[in-house]
Amino acid sequence: MQCLVHFIIYGNEEKDEIKIYVTKEEQKILMPISTIRKHITRAEVGGILRSLYMGGTYQIKYLTSKNYTENILAIQKGKINELIIVLEENDKFDWNEN
Repeated sequence: MQCLVHFIIYGNEEKDEIKIYVTKEEQKILMPISTIRKHITRAEVGGILRSLYMGGTYQIKYLTSKNYTENILAIQKGKINELIIVLEENDKFDWNEN
Protein backbone atom coordinates (compact mmCIF):
# COMPACT_ATOMS: atom_id res chain seq x y z
CA MET A 1 0.00 0.00 0.00
CA GLN A 2 1.28 3.45 -0.90
CA CYS A 3 -0.37 6.74 -0.05
CA LEU A 4 0.74 10.19 -1.11
CA VAL A 5 0.40 13.44 0.79
CA HIS A 6 0.55 16.43 -1.57
CA PHE A 7 1.38 19.94 -0.50
CA ILE A 8 0.20 22.05 -3.44
CA ILE A 9 1.66 25.55 -3.64
CA TYR A 10 0.31 28.21 -5.98
CA GLY A 11 2.82 30.82 -7.18
CA ASN A 12 6.20 31.80 -5.78
CA GLU A 13 5.36 34.50 -3.26
CA GLU A 14 6.04 34.07 0.46
CA LYS A 15 2.36 34.55 1.29
CA ASP A 16 1.00 32.08 -1.26
CA GLU A 17 -1.33 29.53 0.30
CA ILE A 18 -0.17 25.93 0.46
CA LYS A 19 -3.07 23.52 0.21
CA ILE A 20 -2.51 20.02 1.51
CA TYR A 21 -3.89 16.99 -0.28
CA VAL A 22 -3.65 13.32 0.64
CA THR A 23 -3.77 10.78 -2.16
CA LYS A 24 -4.79 7.41 -0.84
CA GLU A 25 -5.77 4.48 -3.03
CA GLU A 26 -5.93 6.81 -6.06
CA GLN A 27 -8.27 9.21 -4.23
CA LYS A 28 -7.19 12.84 -3.77
CA ILE A 29 -8.45 14.33 -0.51
CA LEU A 30 -8.07 17.98 0.56
CA MET A 31 -6.85 18.28 4.13
CA PRO A 32 -8.59 20.85 6.36
CA ILE A 33 -5.34 22.73 7.14
CA SER A 34 -3.22 24.93 4.87
CA THR A 35 -0.22 27.20 5.43
CA ILE A 36 1.82 29.74 3.47
CA ARG A 37 5.10 29.26 1.62
CA LYS A 38 7.26 31.20 4.09
CA HIS A 39 6.10 28.85 6.87
CA ILE A 40 6.94 25.62 5.05
CA THR A 41 9.60 23.98 7.20
CA ARG A 42 10.15 20.44 8.44
CA ALA A 43 8.75 21.53 11.81
CA GLU A 44 5.65 23.14 10.25
CA VAL A 45 4.90 20.05 8.14
CA GLY A 46 5.41 17.89 11.24
CA GLY A 47 2.99 20.06 13.21
CA ILE A 48 0.36 19.88 10.49
CA LEU A 49 0.68 16.11 10.27
CA ARG A 50 0.50 15.79 14.10
CA SER A 51 -2.65 17.90 14.21
CA LEU A 52 -4.30 15.68 11.59
CA TYR A 53 -3.12 12.31 12.93
CA MET A 54 -5.64 10.40 14.99
CA GLY A 55 -3.79 8.85 17.88
CA GLY A 56 -0.35 8.78 19.42
CA THR A 57 2.69 9.30 17.23
CA TYR A 58 2.61 8.96 13.46
CA GLN A 59 5.45 7.21 11.64
CA ILE A 60 6.31 8.20 8.06
CA LYS A 61 9.65 6.88 6.82
CA TYR A 62 9.88 9.45 4.00
CA LEU A 63 10.14 12.30 6.54
CA THR A 64 13.64 11.11 7.48
CA SER A 65 14.90 10.97 3.89
CA LYS A 66 17.36 13.32 2.20
CA ASN A 67 14.85 13.79 -0.64
CA TYR A 68 12.27 15.20 1.81
CA THR A 69 14.73 17.77 3.17
CA GLU A 70 15.80 18.77 -0.35
CA ASN A 71 12.17 19.22 -1.41
CA ILE A 72 11.40 21.44 1.59
CA LEU A 73 14.37 23.66 0.67
CA ALA A 74 13.29 23.79 -3.00
CA ILE A 75 9.77 24.84 -1.96
CA GLN A 76 11.16 27.60 0.29
CA LYS A 77 13.22 28.89 -2.65
CA GLY A 78 10.21 28.78 -4.99
CA LYS A 79 11.80 26.17 -7.26
CA ILE A 80 9.05 23.57 -6.90
CA ASN A 81 5.37 23.95 -6.17
CA GLU A 82 4.42 20.77 -4.36
CA LEU A 83 5.65 18.36 -1.74
CA ILE A 84 4.65 14.72 -2.13
CA ILE A 85 5.03 12.51 0.92
CA VAL A 86 4.90 8.80 0.13
CA LEU A 87 3.39 6.63 2.84
CA GLU A 88 4.76 3.11 2.79
CA GLU A 89 2.88 0.01 3.90
CA ASN A 90 4.34 0.02 7.43
CA ASP A 91 3.90 3.77 8.00
CA LYS A 92 1.36 4.96 10.59
CA PHE A 93 -0.75 7.91 9.46
CA ASP A 94 -4.53 7.96 9.64
CA TRP A 95 -6.31 11.29 9.74
CA ASN A 96 -9.67 12.67 10.70
CA GLU A 97 -11.35 13.59 7.40
CA ASN A 98 -13.87 15.93 9.10
